[in-house]
Amino acid sequence: ESVPLDKAERDDSPRDGSGCDTATTHREKSVPAQMTLTAFQESKPSASDD
Repeated sequence: ESVPLDKAERDDSPRDGSGCDTATTHREKSVPAQMTLTAFQESKPSASDD
């Protein structure tokens, strides 16, 4: 029972890791881009108000 469990867990680990990695990479790329845009837009009105 330990063998199949280990095999299944090992098979799931790399699969999940790969998927998470791809999603994280895409998300991380989108997050900073949006953050920068928000900061830029927020900075614009802020400077105008000043």
